[in-house]
Amino acid sequence: MKKYCIIFFLSFNLYHISCQSIVDDLKFYVLGMNYLQKNDFLKADSLLTKYINSGSVFRIFKSYVGGYNDAFYNRAIAKLGLKDTISACSDFHNASLLDDNEAFQYYCSYCINSIDSIFFDKKYKAATKNKAKYLKITYIDKYKNQFSGMIVDISKKGRSKTWVDFGNLVGTFYINDQDTIYSIYTIYNMPRFNKSSKTLNNFIDSKLIYPEDKSIAYNLYNMDAIKIYYKVIIDKYGKIETINLDQAIPENIEKKYMAEAMRVIKETSGYFLPGKILGQEVKTELIIPVTFILK
Repeated sequence: MKKYCIIFFLSFNLYHISCQSIVDDLKFYVLGMNYLQKNDFLKADSLLTKYINSGSVFRIFKSYVGGYNDAFYNRAIAKLGLKDTISACSDFHNASLLDDNEAFQYYCSYCINSIDSIFFDKKYKAATKNKAKYLKITYIDKYKNQFSGMIVDISKKGRSKTWVDFGNLVGTFYINDQDTIYSIYTIYNMPRFNKSSKTLNNFIDSKLIYPEDKSIAYNLYNMDAIKIYYKVIIDKYGKIETINLDQAIPENIEKKYMAEAMRVIKETSGYFLPGKILGQEVKTELIIPVTFILK
């Protein structure tokens, strides 16, 4: 179990986040950790879940400071205490995607069975281990019975070529109905928005139509901003194939905000350069945030 003492001294005008909201949010994490140390796994699970789901506007903040990935890791420990192995592995995986090496090693050793490994050279051709730059591993999730995998850069100095270090991760993938979908972690290989000179965020902001007056929404929801995350599948031609809500939003937020966010995301379809893995365009999973600034 991880223990952290984190002191926050931040000015977060960029995201319009109030200090009091951050303090209230962190109470769930602190209380959850206290119950986890007492082996009260049910209460720990409940409180850490509240922390993970609270205030979607804090998602980036939690990812970079560390509280968000630690919450996933420690909720996984609570899930194991409750004998919910499937959920525990899911949380270890989520913590891994937020650069948590300890969670990643646990996930690799406990949650998956490796079934196939292929080495590739720098030109993305099959190679022997001694001449390889990349390693592609396919495995079965022990508890979901799903084919998944990862591509790792094994050429970095001091890295082992026998197993995986998260810092070398190029991308992960899963196989759904014989369709392989990738998540890419190297910036130069990720899908890129390619509409004139606008960034993706600028394009979304320019198209966004607020469902109601900002001042009314601010007083109604008591939030400085509403941030909604959608998980999209971008095909190898740069078009959006599916759009799904990635993170639960507060229950009091009306569906019209979700509908508007989805409408704008649909307008980005066809304006992406597709993601690449091992030199080839692939179908890619991407998280797109849409922010309604209320104050």
